[in-house]
Amino acid sequence: MSRRRSRSRLPTSKKAGAPAPVGYFSLTRLPWHNFCFLLPIVIAYEAASLRFLADPSGQVVQTVRAQRLFEEAFERFGVLGMHLPAITMLTVLLLWHLLSRDSWKVRFDVLAGMAAEAAVWTFPLLMIAVILTPGVLIQAEAGDVTTWPLGARLTISVGAGLYEELLFRMVIIAAVDFLLVDLFRLSKRVGAVGAVGVSAAAFAVYHLIPGTGFSLSWFTLYAAAGIYLGAVYLLRGFGIVVAAHALYDVLVLTILSPQQG
Repeated sequence: MSRRRSRSRLPTSKKAGAPAPVGYFSLTRLPWHNFCFLLPIVIAYEAASLRFLADPSGQVVQTVRAQRLFEEAFERFGVLGMHLPAITMLTVLLLWHLLSRDSWKVRFDVLAGMAAEAAVWTFPLLMIAVILTPGVLIQAEAGDVTTWPLGARLTISVGAGLYEELLFRMVIIAAVDFLLVDLFRLSKRVGAVGAVGVSAAAFAVYHLIPGTGFSLSWFTLYAAAGIYLGAVYLLRGFGIVVAAHALYDVLVLTILSPQQG
């Protein structure tokens, strides 16, 4: 027998017990990069609300309905403040990161990739709208908002992405998943499918226009959009789905629809 030790051809880490590197697709679903990605968007929206959605006294009079629902929920507990939903969203992400004990390092290439990826996810959403509602996308989507100034339309578009995704994806999907998986002990797959389905149905009901009667075509459109956004949320994370939703609304309300009036 040879006395020389044979060298293993298997790859080994330079440091025993060193943590495996975390790649782009994992980082984009972790809370820290979602926090860093959303922070400037939230600040820009809240500042723009005071500039474009407020009356001369500085009181914000036009907001996203989902944001108003959060504000009303806080008011029931005696807590007032128009910025509370934004503060709560960012606080949840920050606490989640603290509990995860992940690295505080910010990778700007990841943030840039999230922005680019969100743009890619936007186009299938546009195709869903075009296929399910050919020829009437702009009129029904935009409504009276097309009479607003450009700054107001941009602001409300970003707000819809932030607060509708916070309500229908982060809150409702988490709540339904907890109910199905943790309480009823169903499988994670059943929990995910059920949570996306419930959130999509709620998203569709939310977008029905009061006083116009039930429209099956528009309910189907928003239910399909809700399923799509729910899948993006579960697969790619909160920040990317927020940006994709916001970009969709920006395209519809500012580029695809001319200003009326």
